Amino acid sequence: MATRPRTSRLLLLLCLSCLMLLSGCLASPSIGRNFHQRVVFIGDSITARWDLDGYFGKGFINKGVESQNAEEIAARFQTDVVSLKPDIVVILAGTNDVRSASDLALAHDSVAAMMQMARANGIRPVVCTIPPVLAHLGSTQAYNLLLISDPALQVTCDYYRALTDTNGIPIAGALNDDGVHPSILGYVRMAAEINRVLNSPAAAQLIQPN
Repeated sequence: MATRPRTSRLLLLLCLSCLMLLSGCLASPSIGRNFHQRVVFIGDSITARWDLDGYFGKGFINKGVESQNAEEIAARFQTDVVSLKPDIVVILAGTNDVRSASDLALAHDSVAAMMQMARANGIRPVVCTIPPVLAHLGSTQAYNLLLISDPALQVTCDYYRALTDTNGIPIAGALNDDGVHPSILGYVRMAAEINRVLNSPAAAQLIQPN
């Protein structure tokens, strides 16, 4: 008769431990104890709604602006990135170009211009694929292919892969109801992806400025 209460207590402790572990991961995924560089994240609303302080702590600067396309993001790159003199810039642009069926080649060129401006100013650029846009998966994949296929961009951060399964379909719960913005789970997976990039020696060599 004593076995059932003991088993219940063990299960309760196990559940509490899992919840504590999960909450810890959501609050502050490790970016590495020896990581002491200033990083600017520039992008649209996906970046703007990302609580970088909560995920990474100080030294991570959010320069996301709601509803902007890649060209508009590039237009403020000098002010929002170069003038801050960060060590690294994480570039996430193109989601609104996909959503509005705009010229994806122009969006690619805007990302390339930001990457070139970063390198010219001694800033390490990290170019990212955009997360899945549920209503425009084909266009999202086509745009990401433009980025990945350009050797000059050296895309090292793959948010699309982080939020999709092996068939390229968004993982259940990774996106909010609008099918565009990441959920908490989505941001956790994005945080793990950028964490991998920033702490990878191979990736660090790829994104060194010229």
